[in-house]
Amino acid sequence: MQNVHKYAIICTFFGLWLVPFISAEFQVIVAFFFIFTFGILHGTNDLLLISAINENDVVSYYRILINYLLVIIATVIVLKYFPLVTLLLFISFSAYHFGEQHFDYLETHLNKFFVFGFQFLYGLFVLAMLFYANASEVSTVISDITAVSINQLFFYNLMFIVGFLLVIFSVYIGSKSSSFLTKIIVELFYLLIFLIIFKSTTLIWGFALYFILWHSIPSMLSQIDFLYGANDKKSFFKYFKAGVLFWFVSML
Repeated sequence: MQNVHKYAIICTFFGLWLVPFISAEFQVIVAFFFIFTFGILHGTNDLLLISAINENDVVSYYRILINYLLVIIATVIVLKYFPLVTLLLFISFSAYHFGEQHFDYLETHLNKFFVFGFQFLYGLFVLAMLFYANASEVSTVISDITAVSINQLFFYNLMFIVGFLLVIFSVYIGSKSSSFLTKIIVELFYLLIFLIIFKSTTLIWGFALYFILWHSIPSMLSQIDFLYGANDKKSFFKYFKAGVLFWFVSML
């Protein structure tokens, strides 16, 4: 995973270098292209992982597919009638998903509550940095979706509070995990990179750089390695072929 992050750093700064040379409109097009391809594909293929670890693959696969479609339908309905609730749930699930993927190396013997809390707070802190760095844009988006107006100071307070709680949970995890302690400086460096990304770009471009380079691609590589035991071209095409139907449904 360290090699993946090295490439992510190079691609990140290349993405930052591109900013003055491409228009804001083109940034939106490129960002959504990668979000709708790599971003959605890595999420839909979680279904393959769930069915792969189930003894009855066929039954599990179709049961998961039905549940997946029901979740999509339920989300659309809830978003229509309760947009604020849907947005809060989306942010909460995304926060944990980001933190869980980034810190999947934490030992299994650790207290599950603190691991869950730490992973959730880490992902939420990343999102809070994104919101704080683009407070005006985020406030507009939230207002458009929910008709709720949020003061830009809220995002600063959110980042501060979540950061404080993250430090507390980090101290506990560090006291129990030697692998975490050896990587703490590197992890702080990554957070600095994320802040640079978010402060130097627009909301959508900054999110795309983080979401694709630091979350989706590393997650896809982990999924491919788990499913097929390798990260070569043949395994990638198997991965794509297996998930293309769900990717198409998610796109719709």
